[in-house]
Amino acid sequence: MARRLSLVVVYLVLALAAMACNLSSLGGGNDQQQPGHADAPVVEIRVPANNTPFAEGTRVIIQAVANDAGAGVSRVELLVDDVPAGSSNAPAAQGQPAYVANLEWVAQGIGLHSITVVAYRADNTASAPATINVSVVAGQPPTQPPTATPTTAPTVEATQPPAGGAEQQQPTAVPPSATPSAPRGVTTIGLNVRSGPSTLYPVIGAFLAGSDVELVGRNQDSSWWVVPFGSRQGWISAQFVTATGDTASLPVVQAPPPPPTATPTPIIPTAPPAPNIVFTSTAPAGGVPAGTVVRLTWETSNVREVYLNNEGVPGTGFREVTINSNTTYTLRVVKLDGTTEERSITINVSGSGGSGISFTSTAPNGPVPAGTVIRFMWETSNVREVYFQGAGVEGTGFREVTVNSTTTFTLRVVRADGVVDERHITVTVQ
Repeated sequence: MARRLSLVVVYLVLALAAMACNLSSLGGGNDQQQPGHADAPVVEIRVPANNTPFAEGTRVIIQAVANDAGAGVSRVELLVDDVPAGSSNAPAAQGQPAYVANLEWVAQGIGLHSITVVAYRADNTASAPATINVSVVAGQPPTQPPTATPTTAPTVEATQPPAGGAEQQQPTAVPPSATPSAPRGVTTIGLNVRSGPSTLYPVIGAFLAGSDVELVGRNQDSSWWVVPFGSRQGWISAQFVTATGDTASLPVVQAPPPPPTATPTPIIPTAPPAPNIVFTSTAPAGGVPAGTVVRLTWETSNVREVYLNNEGVPGTGFREVTINSNTTYTLRVVKLDGTTEERSITINVSGSGGSGISFTSTAPNGPVPAGTVIRFMWETSNVREVYFQGAGVEGTGFREVTVNSTTTFTLRVVRADGVVDERHITVTVQ
């Protein structure tokens, strides 16, 4: 009896020791960081699907989508049967949060092959590998998956498991369909979906970059694909889509009528509005004593530029000047049509034999209707002759004129020293 108890105790001690070892192993595994899994990029294969068959010599596009919220993805490498077969670098050399890589492999070697992609950061931190299997077949993919015991004729019935109840091993490389894979596409950029095969058609939606879409039709030259979009069909540019499957079998879809083009409204040029120009001074008609300060005031509208004695000035303003000798001040404006117009004021120094000239009108600043009667008034001193519109007039007087078109009226005087001086007033008719 004592011997049996001793054996039981020994067994219990050994069992407890084994459990302690297992617990210690599990605790250490929780603290260990597996390279390529924690704090690293994540990658998956979007295209092709697992176990897709390809005829030998087919150009296979492998699309991998990599993400990294940390340092970012800088490249994605492709391995076929664990042998490097290509790589794709992200546009941002230092890495970007998401990257869609399109890698190419020509199907070679009949049989089952493993396709593996690995994403890397710029410092070569690697993701966990993503792997799928594809099969390469001679010619077109077979119509039936091979069974453990080939038959002399193809059959669509499921094979029975072998005698003895052992489970039959079905190869995973070739799917049971004989038809080529359904056409699909992956957008390489954010892509607009339009109502027809041209940028002239309106946009009805959009796909994000890397979207996997079904292709159901095409235009005549296969430059646009037809895709299901909600309850309707849309068109996407084939230039920005990586297509797979038998796209040549897609039906040619008649494009909808193009949208009407807007008829441009003719622009009828209009004449620029007439300018308004007012130029006055505080100097009296008979002149001022030497050293008098005179204010010159102007107001303009509908003009491009204004100059006082060739100096650029604002459209409306004033200038105070000291008169020490007979001086003429000229206000020149550049109108909207590019032509120029001038107004002049001559200020004489009294007691020096200077001539006094004042020429005004009742015309408003703006244009007047045709047929308006305008009164022109003048006052002169120390002059020999006075002419209004070329006709001799008295030294002080007025004339009333009916204005039917835009006209410039001129008062010309011959001063006492024989010098000719003129004043101008332009009346603009609407």
